[in-house]
Amino acid sequence: MSLKTSFCNKTILKSDLKRFWWVGLLETIILFLTNTLPLWDRVSAQVMGITGAKSYDISRLVTWQNGQFLVLIVFAIAVVALVFSYMHQVASVSLYHSVPISRRKLFITKIISAFILTVAPILINMLMIIGIVTASEASFINEFSAPIGWLYTGVIYTILIISLAAFMNMMTGTPIGTLIFSAGAIFLPAMGISFYQFFCECEVYGFSGEYITDFMRWIYISESNLLDFRYCLVYLVLTAVFLCLAYLLYKNRKLEMYGEVIAVSWLKPVFIAIIAIVASMAGYAYFGEVFGDNNIFYTIPLGVLGTVIAWMVSRKSISPKGILKPILSYIIAVLCVIGFVKFDLSGYERRIPDAEDVEWVNVLDVHVSDEKYMICDGERIAYTEKGKVDTKFKDEKGIKDVIAMHRYAVENRTGGKGYNSIPIKYKLKNGKTLMRDYSYSFTDDMDILKPIYNSQQVRAKRYNLLDGTEKKFNSFTVNDRRVKDEVSLYADNPLLPRFIEALKKDLSEISYEDSMLRSGGSIHINIDYNVEIETEKPVEDSNLLKSYTSRGDGIVINEKFVNTMAILEEIGFLAKIPVADDIVSCGVMVWQNDKAPTVVAETYDTEFAMEKYGDAVNKVTDRGEIEELYGLYDEIITDKKYSDYNTCYNVKVIYTMDGHVFEASCSYDEDKMPEIFKKYM
Repeated sequence: MSLKTSFCNKTILKSDLKRFWWVGLLETIILFLTNTLPLWDRVSAQVMGITGAKSYDISRLVTWQNGQFLVLIVFAIAVVALVFSYMHQVASVSLYHSVPISRRKLFITKIISAFILTVAPILINMLMIIGIVTASEASFINEFSAPIGWLYTGVIYTILIISLAAFMNMMTGTPIGTLIFSAGAIFLPAMGISFYQFFCECEVYGFSGEYITDFMRWIYISESNLLDFRYCLVYLVLTAVFLCLAYLLYKNRKLEMYGEVIAVSWLKPVFIAIIAIVASMAGYAYFGEVFGDNNIFYTIPLGVLGTVIAWMVSRKSISPKGILKPILSYIIAVLCVIGFVKFDLSGYERRIPDAEDVEWVNVLDVHVSDEKYMICDGERIAYTEKGKVDTKFKDEKGIKDVIAMHRYAVENRTGGKGYNSIPIKYKLKNGKTLMRDYSYSFTDDMDILKPIYNSQQVRAKRYNLLDGTEKKFNSFTVNDRRVKDEVSLYADNPLLPRFIEALKKDLSEISYEDSMLRSGGSIHINIDYNVEIETEKPVEDSNLLKSYTSRGDGIVINEKFVNTMAILEEIGFLAKIPVADDIVSCGVMVWQNDKAPTVVAETYDTEFAMEKYGDAVNKVTDRGEIEELYGLYDEIITDKKYSDYNTCYNVKVIYTMDGHVFEASCSYDEDKMPEIFKKYM
């Protein structure tokens, strides 16, 4: 095909490749050092018999380790800045556009040059990876799905960043502008979305940002989603959109705009607005950190400064003439936002659904997706846990109980020191979702929380033993920091089923007060088991299946777990718990947060275990004080003490027995601290 009918100019294409070949070579070397060479090292080790799993090595190629995505981003932006660098100099821009080549052909040629220089390194490394896979004698790595997936995801990311960088390049007349605008376009959405969520959590009562997280996933699609072509289409469509926009700007660009920070006049107000917003975000975060609180007015000082700087940059002048208008516009915009938030003009904070409009409502784990996936050799495979119960409230009583809890939070503005977050998610009958997140006190708000926490739905969320999944129990361990030796039961022990059934019975029957207000008991139970799962496609990788089916639960119990405690008494575990006469001495430490003691040794092998904390420990040998300090043990570990971080006192008591040492720690406000500790302040 002749040059006249070709869609690109071969002469310019060859010139670009000849001038910038070193960029492609450099990217090839970096990708080799960060991906190909480490893979070869692992394959070699496994061929020699060193332990390792196929799923680890193969999946590593498509999980963007070692900052690989940053490598692709940096080189894609740099290549665009280089191939379009002629647009930033008067001599070169005049020369290029004096050649009898249409702007369309010139644009396509430059984009192809950028694609070749950045895609070739990925292709070269893929060929080397396939060579490693083929040459390897390890049967577990003799397949090509992961290298192809690595090529696929790398190319998708690369062409998207090139198209975005080309679009940004057309907006500016400087190479530095191309680099800054392109990097900003990539990372600014994450910064903006994260700040929006942070701002709303601080300023909007009850705000829940689950949908924001989902929105972020669509902007920054993970490698596992990219392997699914449905998600890949999002990036391909964006690539096409950015390329079309870049071409339209290039086609209508004025040649004399080289050297301008903003090369498109009508974009200057947009540039000023973006800089003002970024500066406002920085001011809100900075002053909030400095003054220890969050105030919406903190956005104004740096926001005004950012507006002034952006306005001067866009005009290439430091003259203050005309600056008043953008400053006033910014302040008016901020005041509108403040009014909108402070007066709840959207009705967000006051909105409570009616029970008859609710299909179901969920609490506690509302941010956990119902869809679960595993990555097997670069493929995304859905799986479900067999037998898992539905923990949503669908009955009329349950829905009304949650709405009552919701209304209580709105009317009382619950939240503060020592409060616990409880998210709420409604699915309405009209198909919409309503999310809220409030904080409650397990003591002050006990009456309104009782119906929720005594329900079987919440019990199944809090305790995996009650979630209905089919389990294969491997071990059951009981320990208490006061007891030197733990008790472990394994699958072949006949006591294990009894312990499991007793614990399940206690968890199903224990009251809200006894489970929540006494959740800091000293006896800990740890359970190791595997759940049964069903996958949409067969998975033969035993190591991968093990990682997705293994579970471990830790449960703290107290005397209200009557069935479990009965078995512990039967096997003699409770008899091992010391009484006051067994305590030889105590070490007491009391300090404020800004005066934390220096740890001078990391050993418990001394007689009184005091060397760990050195002179910060006050040794107690008086029998009366020892008994009093041991009498406080349950209070310290069981009752939750929520105190002001800046004013409270931390208390640590080290109890020493004959051959065993254990500790208890807590925080107290000075007026609530037991008198025995005040002498050591």
